[in-house]
Amino acid sequence: MAVLVAFGVWAATGGTKTISTEPEPIAKGKPEPPDPGPKLPGPSVPQPADPLLTDTVLGAAGAVANQTNKRPEIPPMPEPKWVFPTGTIPEPGTKEVQLVGKRAPEWVFVDRGNEKVRFRLITGQSGPNLAPFYITETKVMNKLFAGGAGDDKPVVNVTAFAAQGFAQKAFGGDLPTEDQWDRAAGFFDRDEQTGPTLSPGRAWIGKDAPGSVKRPTNEADVNRFGLLDMAGNGREWTRTIVTRDGKRKVLGADTLEATDKIVLRGRAFFLERPLTFKMLETERTTQPQAATATVASPYTSFRVVLPLP
Repeated sequence: MAVLVAFGVWAATGGTKTISTEPEPIAKGKPEPPDPGPKLPGPSVPQPADPLLTDTVLGAAGAVANQTNKRPEIPPMPEPKWVFPTGTIPEPGTKEVQLVGKRAPEWVFVDRGNEKVRFRLITGQSGPNLAPFYITETKVMNKLFAGGAGDDKPVVNVTAFAAQGFAQKAFGGDLPTEDQWDRAAGFFDRDEQTGPTLSPGRAWIGKDAPGSVKRPTNEADVNRFGLLDMAGNGREWTRTIVTRDGKRKVLGADTLEATDKIVLRGRAFFLERPLTFKMLETERTTQPQAATATVASPYTSFRVVLPLP
């Protein structure tokens, strides 16, 4: 009977049962992350502001801002100085020429009696190193040289000394040097030009006497700078002395020896061909036109140059 009771209990509990010693498998899914431990202060963890630190930073920033606002303002660059020769007047409406540290009018003039004498500013980068200067638009006329009497043809029959003396007394100027004359003629900036005269101008050549310097526009000998009669209507004195061995000196600054001559420029009115740059190149190197300073010529006139302050 006891056996039967025991069998019944065994059957009711499911019979034989095996007990495993292996660990039970963990339920499938994402593994638990490791414990990060306590959170450290950082951007994601708001921290209470340190009043002392906050005041220090804000105070420094304010000081920098105040210093920035208190910086002295840099004044604007002053306009380049407006300069032109003493005794001249800038021509109304003339172009302003910007130079290093200054600006100058392209044209100025001087009133001499009833005559307005115009001077053109000459500058350039090519050729010899020359300071900017002004030169008369035309050769000096008879009526200007004589103080009102005479015509508007170029004055001739004056020596180099007389011409230089007039330039100094009447305008505070000088005769041009050969380099100044050549620059004014356009020799150093010739581009495709074969001579000073711009088309359709015509040089006053093949004539028996000098012509008026105020000829009609279609008959005028005008060059790139607006100067008249650089290729004809008479030769011109310069201030350059040429010695017997070809050295150059300057009239008024160097001693003039008996054998020295004064360099001439331009072209005599009785010749058949106008001045060309090829002729001028020959004159500059091997065959200079020159004449004795004390001998006046019926074929030679002159211009005046003024320095730019």
